[in-house]
Amino acid sequence: ISLHPSFSNADNHMNAAKWQLIGDTANFISVYPNGTSNQPGITNFSWNAYNLSTGSSADDVGFLNVILDSMISNFAIDTCRIYISGFSNGAWMSWRMMCDFTNRFAAVAPMSGSWKYGKDGFCDHGGCNGSTIPGTNPPSQEATMNCIPSKKIPYMYYRGTNEANLTDRAITDPNGIYFWSRHNGCDTIPTVDTISINGDQIIRERYLNCEDSTETIVMNVVGNSHTWHASATNEFWKFLRKYSKCSGVITSSVLNFDDNNKFKIYPNPTNSTLFITTAYISSFQFRIVDAMGQVLIQGQLNDNTIDVSSLQSGLYFILLKDKNGQWFNFKFIKE
Repeated sequence: ISLHPSFSNADNHMNAAKWQLIGDTANFISVYPNGTSNQPGITNFSWNAYNLSTGSSADDVGFLNVILDSMISNFAIDTCRIYISGFSNGAWMSWRMMCDFTNRFAAVAPMSGSWKYGKDGFCDHGGCNGSTIPGTNPPSQEATMNCIPSKKIPYMYYRGTNEANLTDRAITDPNGIYFWSRHNGCDTIPTVDTISINGDQIIRERYLNCEDSTETIVMNVVGNSHTWHASATNEFWKFLRKYSKCSGVITSSVLNFDDNNKFKIYPNPTNSTLFITTAYISSFQFRIVDAMGQVLIQGQLNDNTIDVSSLQSGLYFILLKDKNGQWFNFKFIKE
């Protein structure tokens, strides 16, 4: 579930984050809800992450819980692997859900927005417990509630280095990092390196040796400001997909999209035979499943072809398992 920034909407956020493009092959559902607005007919919304945050009295916490319950009731959701992300005001809302309903999620991936701490010992700048934070324009207020997570949880946080001069702690609050790294029992000093991904130069801070198989990672995009960064969605997913709240880190049998484009599956659509070529040196088992997850055809991939002529017309998924137990997941259409 991915939450839009303030004065925006689900469509705009979907076009920026593009989770659905990965989900099509990684086999997850992307959910983009709209927040609330105090003005009828307005198509730009915000999230009432906590009282006083947007001037709204809407119960957006309850709203998101209803969305999650509805998704679980109506679709084949793995409740051990539910993740939440958000940008700016959407990140505030992500933190709120993590503070109050930690156990619903396996990991979290917010961007450019942290929790505006209230009565939890982090009021070190004069604006505490619902009062206005000094120097903010427009005036921004602290939360009037504590953040009390029910468990340790992995998270990756993205932000642009040009956001560092903003005085609003909700945008670049270092305590947001330190609170969660301490909560996860990580090293207090991060391991820092610089990486380049999709044109983003990133100073990566990894707080290592966290408890309960968790991680705390901060991705600082050099020179960027308040925007959805080019590398974020892929890097977020590579991080999130490793975690299950039921078993911690997933070390095998996880469905992955092909990071290096080493598979070619054609023709797609097909009416009889599916050809598979790969640069991986491995033998593969395969399964063909429908949209409900029912296994229709399975076996060993011997001559790089699969006969799908018996399938009815429709959308299907092919799951390839290598000799190390790693799964790759792709979709195809049977004409």
